[in-house]
Order: sequence, then C-alpha cells, then structure tokens
Amino acid sequence: MKTPITSSYEDMIVRRIRRDPEFAGELFRNAVASLFSGDFRYALRTLRDIVRARVGFSALAKSVGISSQNLHRVLSDRGNPTIRTLNRILSAIADALGVARPNPA
Repeated sequence: MKTPITSSYEDMIVRRIRRDPEFAGELFRNAVASLFSGDFRYALRTLRDIVRARVGFSALAKSVGISSQNLHRVLSDRGNPTIRTLNRILSAIADALGVARPNPA
C-alpha cells in the first residue's frame, strides 16, 4: 500500500523558506535572475511563495502601497506588473529577507 502524499511541492517549498533564511535568499536571487532572463511565470510564482512564507501579503501590500488583492493579482501566473510596481515589490522583499536589493547590472 502506497503512502499518500500529504503536502504539495509548493507547501514543501514554503516550509523550507520559513525555516531556512539562506534558502529564502537564494530563491529570491534566483527569481530575480529569472525575471532578467525572461522566465516571468517562474519568477512570479517563486516570489509569491516567498511572500507567502516570509513576508505576508498584507504587510507587503502596505509596504508597496497597493491593495492586497492587487498584489495577489500582480504575483499570479497571469500577473503583468509594471516595472515600477515590480521594483517596489522586489525592494520590499529584499529588505524583509535582509538580502541585497536586485541590481540589473
């Protein structure tokens, strides 16, 4: 008899982000690199996991100056954030994680 899987891959990643700040920082850097390389769907999904695990949507929305509902929409698989909004989101997440802010150069 097979043991059922009790949690999703996403839940496993979120738990790891919560308990391992170094992993969270590396995942954030990977998401930023993915943005610059054009893999927006992966980047937004990863940022969403980081926000869910470490920052919180309400806190980030307040920090960025947009509604929580709009933040959820921006970080969805179909999200299409403006550069300005994305820059504010990335800066706020970097500050929350205690990592360097993204630098495109």
